[in-house]
Amino acid sequence: MTLRLPVVSQRTVSGVHGEGLVNMHLAQIFVPELDVVFSGVFVGAYLNAGGQPHSAIIGRDFLRYFHLSYDGRAGAVTLSND
Repeated sequence: MTLRLPVVSQRTVSGVHGEGLVNMHLAQIFVPELDVVFSGVFVGAYLNAGGQPHSAIIGRDFLRYFHLSYDGRAGAVTLSND
């Protein structure tokens, strides 16, 4: 899936494969279950190229506003804004 968002800048990031230059995109993310919208500049990651079944990866910048509970035995994740 390609979102076709305009590139607003580029940034060097580090990961398991070393350093690389990534595109930064201006976008909004809407999470209907939590009734929240985030606007800002986001890293463009090629998740599909790596065989990932995900559309996005969320991190601390997103999660700091929520309570995240993970039950490893059940494989269940709960995210709430209580």
